[in-house]
Amino acid sequence: MTEHTYNLATRLRAIACDSLHTFQPGRRAITVEDLPEEIFVTARFATHPWGISGQLWARNSAAVLLASAEATAPDAQPSSITSRIRHFRSGNLLWTSTVASLPVTVTTCANCYTAVGRHCYQLHAQPRLDAHPIWHLTTDELDTEHPLFAGVVSAVTYIDGTFEHQPVRGRQRRAASKPADTHPWRHTDLTR
Repeated sequence: MTEHTYNLATRLRAIACDSLHTFQPGRRAITVEDLPEEIFVTARFATHPWGISGQLWARNSAAVLLASAEATAPDAQPSSITSRIRHFRSGNLLWTSTVASLPVTVTTCANCYTAVGRHCYQLHAQPRLDAHPIWHLTTDELDTEHPLFAGVVSAVTYIDGTFEHQPVRGRQRRAASKPADTHPWRHTDLTR
């Protein structure tokens, strides 16, 4: 898997919101017209004491999670729907929302995602008035200043190319010129 599925997660988020208007509890497959046929979307809609929720998951034919999203509405009335992306994938990294679980709440970091690969990465959005948010990258193990990003896709593309697809550095074994049992020191009599 080398593609980024943030845009797929954004679509799932919108579908989850729209689905709450025609809410029926249960679990079912959902057909999304313009998705490739190897992507399967399943949904679970439920009622809770605080309202209703819908969760959607997109998986490939090997059942690998590509993206997921959820939407909630208080008091079983979809008049004030709140939604968020829960997971998306970039390369081999699975990004997970670090916001508290349902019901969706407003926090100081409404858009925070974490992934673990060669390092532990965290992306969080800094909201701006009259402009798209600026995305910040932090890594636990690296004492490096990272660039700022205009969006999630540019951030995960940078991470994938800069950190995840670097060759592994470390000791490399030197190729032996002769098999060990034919090496000259093996035939030296050390008892003399």
